[in-house]
Amino acid sequence: MKARYLSFIGMAIAVTLSGGAAWAQSSTVPKEIQLSQADSPSQPTKPSQSQPPTQQPAPSQVSQKELQQFANAVKKLQPIQENAQNQIVQAIQQENLSEKRFGEIYQSRRNPQAQPTAKITPDENKKFDQANAKIEKIEQSTQGQMEQAVKGEGLDIQRFNQIFLTLRQNPDLLQKVREMIKTSG
Repeated sequence: MKARYLSFIGMAIAVTLSGGAAWAQSSTVPKEIQLSQADSPSQPTKPSQSQPPTQQPAPSQVSQKELQQFANAVKKLQPIQENAQNQIVQAIQQENLSEKRFGEIYQSRRNPQAQPTAKITPDENKKFDQANAKIEKIEQSTQGQMEQAVKGEGLDIQRFNQIFLTLRQNPDLLQKVREMIKTSG
């Protein structure tokens, strides 16, 4: 099964706005962390050909301007993420599956050791596949919207991800971004 890419930015939003603990447990709809494999934060930073490597901040260094860009991007991403989550829930419900049951089937497909609460019926498998196809379309559309929002604030996806990882390791910077989000119009 394809990995889900939608939630790296979604996690950034949640961690930035609320600390993320409640968000991570708020829904049984699966949430993996990756915007896309091509933009994976685990890949080394590649300086652009027009900039010498010394001009690009190291991944752990974030300028004031980048913090503001990140905060502005998070504000734009929040409604996109919320809309996508609502659409995903609707897609699941349209197939007469609960979010919980969808999550159990999803987990059992990803990890054969994961045991659902009840045996998965052929009808449930069919409903899951139909819901999953709808979800993939929602995610593709949403991913594009999210990428545009981040790029519209002057950050590329890889740098957004680097800043997010830096914020997770630096509570002071994270708090600063939260304040920027609260105070900006």
